[in-house]
Amino acid sequence: MENENKEQQEIVPTEEVEPEAVEPEETITGDNGLNPNLAGLLTYLAGFITGIIFLLIERENRFVRYHAWQSILVSICVAVVWVMIGIADFILAYIPILGWLIGLLLTAGFSLLTFIAWIVLMVFAYQGKETNIPVIGNYARNLTDKDDNVI
Repeated sequence: MENENKEQQEIVPTEEVEPEAVEPEETITGDNGLNPNLAGLLTYLAGFITGIIFLLIERENRFVRYHAWQSILVSICVAVVWVMIGIADFILAYIPILGWLIGLLLTAGFSLLTFIAWIVLMVFAYQGKETNIPVIGNYARNLTDKDDNVI
């Protein structure tokens, strides 16, 4: 009988609680009118080309300028390594079968590594992180700091 009474009882709130109004976060936009995280992602989209474009159109936001400089420097380093791999592939082409396989693995491995790094850098920039690649990131930071003194 007690169980039946418990089931029949209704819980009636004594006080009505109104949900609090949540104001949307303000989106900070830079000189270019874009969200800085999106602009940081876009600096990596086409390598040094978008890096240069964002350096020219973004004058104030250090986050975007840092990623623009890093994009340019990473693109230059990747291009230099690709030239070295091309030279190695040319030399390895004269070694039948084994040289061809080594050249193929070298090219495919660096292609995969470059693609993964490209995606990771874009995702981290979109998340608002300043990913510091060893040597390149420090140099990009120095260039960003020099920009602050010039502007």
